[in-house]
Amino acid sequence: MVAPKVKKPSVTEMQLLEACQTGDKTSANSLLALGVSPNISGARLLPLAAAAEGGHTRIVQLLLRAGASVDATSDTGHTALRAATLLGDADCILALLEAGADINLETARGTPLVAASTSGDCDTIKLLLSHGAAVDVETKSGTTALLVAMHAKQAATVQLLLAHGASVHRVNADGMSALKLAQELKDPSISAWILQAQIGQAADEVLAASTQRCTAAELASEAEQQQVLQDLDQAMNSARRQKQTKICELRAEIEQLRHRFVRSG
Repeated sequence: MVAPKVKKPSVTEMQLLEACQTGDKTSANSLLALGVSPNISGARLLPLAAAAEGGHTRIVQLLLRAGASVDATSDTGHTALRAATLLGDADCILALLEAGADINLETARGTPLVAASTSGDCDTIKLLLSHGAAVDVETKSGTTALLVAMHAKQAATVQLLLAHGASVHRVNADGMSALKLAQELKDPSISAWILQAQIGQAADEVLAASTQRCTAAELASEAEQQQVLQDLDQAMNSARRQKQTKICELRAEIEQLRHRFVRSG
């Protein structure tokens, strides 16, 4: 079976790509005005990713307004958000996120958070986490942001991810956890953070279980109180009915006695 031919970019599409790479906003704007699509095919690098890679935020915004697909992925697994993440360009990252970029999109190269964790860019990691990046998301290759940070021996990044709840117990598809990897790496600073997080997370689990039991006990106590109140209310209603019945009976007896007295008089 013959594979379908991949359409090569036209001359004008390549000119747009070059303008995005070099930051030539005037040329990019002119080419887009002529109808050149920002979503070209057949190129290893897409215009939006090329602009993001160079930190050309205004061109990124220009392409997005022209209809560029914000999550478009190249054949090599590159996206505009990943490019901006690797560069550490906060303005470009925010522009892409505001346009709806999927912060947890996984490509052949992983997720944006994994990319930032590999390079140890803590500022970008904080930005991604504050906008909804999943700290424990596992890629198809079985890695997480914490594991790649540990492999790269980025101690500050490891500390940051742990502070945002990255699990030391989570076991990936290859049977690897942060605890196990720390033992293999034998890095004193990383091992210290992992062990400290293990103690903290174990304490949190105990506290959560205790809170759950207390909540269950409180609910049970409330249910018992509600039952007592219902029983008391039913008893009071029954007493009222009995009292009313007795009053009616006494009235009937009094009426009978009155009639007898009238007849006898």
